[in-house]
Amino acid sequence: MCGVRRGQTCPLAFIGILRKIGGIFNTIFTHGAAMIRRKGSCRVEQVPNMRDGKGTIFVEHLLEQEDFVQTGRLFAVNTIKPGCSIGEHTHQGDFEVYVIISGQGRFMDNGQAAVVGPGDVCLTRNGESHAIENTGTEDLVFTAVIIYAKSA
Repeated sequence: MCGVRRGQTCPLAFIGILRKIGGIFNTIFTHGAAMIRRKGSCRVEQVPNMRDGKGTIFVEHLLEQEDFVQTGRLFAVNTIKPGCSIGEHTHQGDFEVYVIISGQGRFMDNGQAAVVGPGDVCLTRNGESHAIENTGTEDLVFTAVIIYAKSA
């Protein structure tokens, strides 16, 4: 099962993921990538009907795929306007983490709905499915990180 973590469990549940991300950054920065990305300098992509969802999703790429040096493929801030969504999809060969920054939404966790808001951490492991929809009246903003799963 995926998982939505709330309150004081968030930092503990997220430590392993932060270590993995730290390893990615260590790899990136030892391969000569810029160490500072200024606000407004990152590529913003508008994705209509993302994963068969509703409306257009705004994706601000904090890192580009080549920055990951084959360890992951996404580190971005996603913005979903009210009534819009990212459709349900399954992760194969990777896992994804959302950290909700602002707004309210419905996170589908392997077919089960959970309400999410600021500070919540949503983890979708390799082989699991998820979706997210903005059910509020303001933008739903969250970081999204996709890291490749380890090969057995």
